Amino acid sequence: GKTFLDAQAAIQSLPVTLSMIEEYNDEYEKGIIFRQKPEPDSPIAAGDEVTVYIGAGTQVEKITVPNLVGKTYEQAEELLSGVGIPIGSSTYAASNDYAEGLIIAQSIEADKEIAAVGSKIGVVISSGPRPTRTPATSPPKATATPVPEPTSTPAATEIPTSEPNEPTQSPTDNPSLPPTTIPTVLPTEPPTAPPTTQRTKVLTVDFGFAGDYAADLPLHVEVYRLDSSGETLVYDANPIFAEFPIQVPLTDSGMREFVVKIAGVETSSAMIDFDN
Repeated sequence: GKTFLDAQAAIQSLPVTLSMIEEYNDEYEKGIIFRQKPEPDSPIAAGDEVTVYIGAGTQVEKITVPNLVGKTYEQAEELLSGVGIPIGSSTYAASNDYAEGLIIAQSIEADKEIAAVGSKIGVVISSGPRPTRTPATSPPKATATPVPEPTSTPAATEIPTSEPNEPTQSPTDNPSLPPTTIPTVLPTEPPTAPPTTQRTKVLTVDFGFAGDYAADLPLHVEVYRLDSSGETLVYDANPIFAEFPIQVPLTDSGMREFVVKIAGVETSSAMIDFDN
């Protein structure tokens, strides 16, 4: 019932040595002596060794986390009950990989060792396939139908006649008339479009699922840009749960739509205007 320091003080005047061994003990607090060798009141000789056993605290029972992905909620409850821990909170998310009602993710990864007392495992359950996205299409271009120009009957032109005996004079025959100049038409360059300016904006990504999750749980985060050609991956990382929410820098131009997926499950989407 004493500490190791108390034992050292008690035998300080005796010609014996003192050693210590730590062991788990559920009846004594950590650091308290619960047994000694030789036993109390046993005769000892000078130079003998006295060994005390000190409590290392309550021994924590460990269990191995079973794999719950692909199981129903009832099957997961049964598996966890078999190792002595309860199921935690549950939430739903769309999934194209697992049928409705099957677990698609768990808060603590399978095969990890955890304490049997006080642990819970949350689950994410499939709500069915994600709705199909229709790619955005450009509106049809308007085509201009040429309008025929109105036809008109040219007015009669009176051709002057020369008086007899008066010769007709050509403008080139009169040196006092200025020479005729034909203007030169220079080709014009087609107008060029202004350069597109790309800007960087930050998208905040939160985990999005409620539950009891381990701080060091790694999570696969992907961000896709959506356009008429489909999905383009623009961000791919594996932060741990404790780092959420995370900041994702995105560089682009114009108005863009992005989709966030965590562990393959679509959790959110966002429209970002990079021009403002």
